Amino acid sequence: MAEVKNPTIIEKMRKQAREIGDLTGNRDTTGIELIGLTHLVARTYDMITMQKAEASHSGISRARWGLLMRLWREEKVGNAEGLTPTYLSQCQNVGKNTISALLRGLEEQGLVQRTLDRVDHRIFRIQLTQQGRKIIADHAPRMLDYVNRLASGLSEGERAQLRELLSKLYYSLLLEMKIPAEDVELNYHRNGG
Repeated sequence: MAEVKNPTIIEKMRKQAREIGDLTGNRDTTGIELIGLTHLVARTYDMITMQKAEASHSGISRARWGLLMRLWREEKVGNAEGLTPTYLSQCQNVGKNTISALLRGLEEQGLVQRTLDRVDHRIFRIQLTQQGRKIIADHAPRMLDYVNRLASGLSEGERAQLRELLSKLYYSLLLEMKIPAEDVELNYHRNGG
């Protein structure tokens, strides 16, 4: 694979980190550089996957795909009743109007259905349709291949090492939060992770 570098943004980030180090009298700027690079990678990944979703022939935006995957994961853990739009808006970190528009689009595509809650008839539950499950089954392998291809600039060993290092950084951040990992992970899974 050809190596692509954009020294401008990376060097600019490092220069800014050094300037902060000079300002504070602290020469070790690796922490701020690591966080900056992590944000840069995450933003770039978001832009790439958004472009990929827009270019795909499935007609499913990244936001809609995220909802389908959330519903699929919930089905896999035994939640056959479906999820409320309010819960889905919290999981996807979007407002109620946005979630309504996304769900309406998925419903128009025949990928989800709304049913009344069995106990509280004021509440709707959102569930995958057979067509929604088929779209996931058809597209998930390609999505996984694509995401793996995004990391193909790293060797297998480098990917494993990066996974370990990011995990260590994650747990280091948890220690700063003074919150048990189980609580953070439970909240992460509740909110779309």
